[in-house]
Parts: sequence; C-alpha cells; structure tokens
Amino acid sequence: MEPERTAEEQEARPWHQLVHKVEQVSSSVQILASKESIDELRDTLDISRRLNEHPYGVLVAALGAGYILGGGLFSSTTRRLFGAGLAIGFRVAVVPLLREQLTALRTSPSDQNNDSQINQKQGAKS
Repeated sequence: MEPERTAEEQEARPWHQLVHKVEQVSSSVQILASKESIDELRDTLDISRRLNEHPYGVLVAALGAGYILGGGLFSSTTRRLFGAGLAIGFRVAVVPLLREQLTALRTSPSDQNNDSQINQKQGAKS
C-alpha cells in the first residue's frame, strides 16, 4: 500500500505537473525558434521582395495583423466595418445583377419577337 500523502505533497503534485508541462513547451519553442526554422520562414515569406513589389499591400497586411492581434477582431468597430463592407459589396455586385434580371423579366417574349421581326425587315431592305 502507498503511504498516505500529506496535504503539502498533494498540493505540490499539480505544480510539478505544471512545471513539467512548461518545460516541455519551452523545449518545443526552442526547437521551433532555431536558426534554420527562422531562415526557412524568411525564405518562404520573402518579405523584402514583397515589400519592394507591393509596398502598400505589405502595409495593409501589417495593419490588419496588428489590428487582429491587438484584439480588434471582436470589437464594435469591426462589426461596423464588416457591415459597411457587406453593404458596399451588395451594391457593387448584387444590385446590377438584380437590375439586369428584372430588365430581362420586364421584356416579354412578344416584345422580343417584335424586335426580331423588325430586324428581319430592316435586313431585307438593305
């Protein structure tokens, strides 16, 4: 049988597990932060080339990443910006499509037949 543990030993056990877990995470971070990993990431992203080719795009990406990392993703400002973006997108994309479809529905098949007959008569006169 196991000897009974004192209250201090029982309280210390979760701390030992936590310390062990922190050590594991620390070693994982050290492996990830090795020079080779950083060089591979730098080569993959190639930020200097992107900055030279698209400086404003890199600026917007940096601002967006900072906004998200700063906790702005679930703010009221984001909700307003998203709503405005949807409204603009709706106006730009959907409204012209609906207008085109309504115009097509408004012209009846008899109007299209009359138009084709007029075009045939004009073609015959030429």
